[in-house]
Amino acid sequence: MKRILIGLCISLLSVVKSSGENCDLHIQVVCPSAEMCGGDAGVAKQLSNKLIRVLTMDGVTADDNYGQFYITGKFDDIYRETLPGPPTSTVVHTTLTLMVADLFGNKVFETESFDLRGVGTSVQRAYLNALSQVNADNAPLRKFINRAQKKVISYFDNNYQKLLQKANAAAKTHDYEQALYFAGLIPECSVGYAESERMLERYWHGYIDLEGVRLLNEAKRAFAISPNEYGATEAYSYINSIDPTSSSYGAAMKFAEEIKRQTKAEYDFEIHKKYEDKVNIQRSKIDAARQIGVAYGQGQKSTTTNILWK
Repeated sequence: MKRILIGLCISLLSVVKSSGENCDLHIQVVCPSAEMCGGDAGVAKQLSNKLIRVLTMDGVTADDNYGQFYITGKFDDIYRETLPGPPTSTVVHTTLTLMVADLFGNKVFETESFDLRGVGTSVQRAYLNALSQVNADNAPLRKFINRAQKKVISYFDNNYQKLLQKANAAAKTHDYEQALYFAGLIPECSVGYAESERMLERYWHGYIDLEGVRLLNEAKRAFAISPNEYGATEAYSYINSIDPTSSSYGAAMKFAEEIKRQTKAEYDFEIHKKYEDKVNIQRSKIDAARQIGVAYGQGQKSTTTNILWK
């Protein structure tokens, strides 16, 4: 196999439907390098946009960009020639190969090749015209996406325990963001989702407890530096960010009362009451936990990756 360095321009986090049920399966669209697209960055970007549109029309909802699995493509030219004019035109006969792969294991899950031909007034226009055949009406493309989705779901069914082990290892070191990332990768349509949801809630509470301690310390530091109304405002901003279910919340409320006694600066408890009502809902806890994992995953993205093409 040939190892090829491809620049990522990750385009989306996909939420797909499989077998008639909702499934938040994450598939990134990776924009290949210009080298893989006839030497034209505009063609690479157009390919990514095409894949986004096809996925969307196939029941995929675009969201933020992170995930373990990605889809990308490359062109291998069979024939390309620039014909004299006027006007000058370029003829291209190329093979577009699409691939769905695992970013963690660098493993290819599914590939499909498409024979494309295009003519245009420039090299870029010739490729873009060839790409017009890649659309939601292309039956082989839709079948390829469907096969890839099924294989990815099967991967999670067979490997979710390994992801949960990684999550548990991270939680033991109090790296709850990473723990939420690994546990949150498991989609709802996987057999491991129920277990991952229980772990998400556990890690969520660990996260908000640890974050509550940090925010309360920041509030105390801010007020110690400026024990006046200005410092009170800054301290309250930290206290306002402490989750009502955090183990630090009671101490934070006592500290807020202490600040009020010293400065007469009022603290808005109503904001917290509204948030407390929201986080008491089980679904909201899980959604918030998954969003922390998403944010962690976004922060871990590199600008390049090594992709193995078969």
